Amino acid sequence: MKTAIFDVGNVLIDFDLSALCRMISEDSSASESQALAEMQSERLIQLETGHLSAQDYIHYFRKTYGLTWNAETWAKKYSLTFKLNAQGNSLRKKMIARGNAVCLLSNISEFSEEGVRRVFPEVLENNTANFYSYELGLHKPSRAIYQKVADRLHIECSSCVMIDDRIENVEGAVAAGMTGFHFIPENYQTIMESLDFV
Repeated sequence: MKTAIFDVGNVLIDFDLSALCRMISEDSSASESQALAEMQSERLIQLETGHLSAQDYIHYFRKTYGLTWNAETWAKKYSLTFKLNAQGNSLRKKMIARGNAVCLLSNISEFSEEGVRRVFPEVLENNTANFYSYELGLHKPSRAIYQKVADRLHIECSSCVMIDDRIENVEGAVAAGMTGFHFIPENYQTIMESLDFV
């Protein structure tokens, strides 16, 4: 029986990036487009891989845009943009109930993990393991992150199924030897049917 590995953002929890950028803009000198660029920047990847501390990230926004949010506020603002993805959570619960090992693997910062914990802690519970990029020091779609997860689970990549909303992350998982499913609305039914046999 294969291990199911779920992404978090837009698989288990839908995330409204534009809403976050709007809140940043409202509380700072950054425009929404500048906030969006920051949310897609190398700096965010450094934060999400643990190569930039939360304190340094906060200091950058304070110095550059006058944003006075602390770590607590960042987590709160993230949480305001979240809503549960019914299909993803139904699939996760079904696989847990069936006896599959179920894990999370997400490109995520401490802020966004805490945001999830605040409003939807059940998503983080009852899993075999939760793997976060900021703790692993790696970022999807690097093949190394999938291999590290398999190593920590003491299994082969071929024993894993990766379910992710970003095609490049699915392709990275497949390149590492996993089975991959692109979790977008038009694929939901096919994924549900395919995983009945995993």
